[in-house]
Amino acid sequence: MQPDCLLAKVFKARYYPFSDIMAAKIGSYPSFTWRSLCGARELIADGLLWRIGSGRAVNIWNDPWLPGSGNSRISVQGIDINWTTVNQLIDVRSGTWNKDIIRRIVDDEQATRIFNIPL
Repeated sequence: MQPDCLLAKVFKARYYPFSDIMAAKIGSYPSFTWRSLCGARELIADGLLWRIGSGRAVNIWNDPWLPGSGNSRISVQGIDINWTTVNQLIDVRSGTWNKDIIRRIVDDEQATRIFNIPL
C-alpha cells in the first residue's frame, strides 16, 4: 500500500478519516470505486499478512503473520496467555527469534516458518 499517494489520501479523507481502510463503512453516496473496494475487502483480508518489524502490534494468536503455504495464523491446541504479541518471541539482546520459547508454544512446522521470517 502507498498511504501517501493522492488517491489514498482522498479516499481516507472522504470515507474513513478516523479508522483504517479495513474497518471503514461504505457510507452515504459512495463512488463505484469505493463500493467495489469495500466489496473486495474480505478477499483482500484473506491475502494480508503482517510484516514483523518490532512485533509489538502483532498478536501471536489472532493476527495473520506466518508466511508460507497453509494457515497464516498460529494454530495450537491451547493458547499460552504468557505470550500475547510477537515482540515477546524476539530476543532483544541479539535481535533474533527466541527459539526456546517458540519451540515451547508451537509445533516444528510452525516454528520453522517463524524462524524463516527476517527480523
